Amino acid sequence: TAEQIRTWGRHAQSSPLYARLVEVVAADPELLGIINPIEHQPRPNVLFAAVHYRLVAGADHPLTRFYPSLVTEPESPRRWTRSFATS
Repeated sequence: TAEQIRTWGRHAQSSPLYARLVEVVAADPELLGIINPIEHQPRPNVLFAAVHYRLVAGADHPLTRFYPSLVTEPESPRRWTRSFATS
């Protein structure tokens, strides 16, 4: 549920990117529909690891700009998270 995702996000404060992504996922019914069936816990880790893996592997998407491991000065991810996760 959205509240479970937000609770996880409160514990992800060591990763500002993941803390922001959690809010994007929790506010979007389609993204919640993607994350809810994930059996492994915690669900956000599984989703965010898969997104990061695709970006590192060379996926051409603006979301790359928000990962500190991929760019020097990351931007805010809100605009592009839904577009990438649902592609």
